[in-house]
Amino acid sequence: MKISTTRINTDNTSEEKSLNQLLEEEKLKEMIGENDLFFLKFVLIDQGFNLRNKIAHSLMHPSEYNKTNANLLILALFRLLKYELKIN
Repeated sequence: MKISTTRINTDNTSEEKSLNQLLEEEKLKEMIGENDLFFLKFVLIDQGFNLRNKIAHSLMHPSEYNKTNANLLILALFRLLKYELKIN
């Protein structure tokens, strides 16, 4: 099952989907399941801790670089490692 990482805009230009948009894909829910998808959303995007955005754009206070957030990111990585990546 393939999930497109780009989208076509109304003016026929294309752009990469955001992580929020990718995690909303129904196909992804079918592939990884509701529980893992909920956890990834909770940790990574603005429906939860939003760690992806905060870390990528240096928006975290130094005190937020802590064991709790590190553990959440490690758990997210472990959850993703359960799945086999197929490249065609």
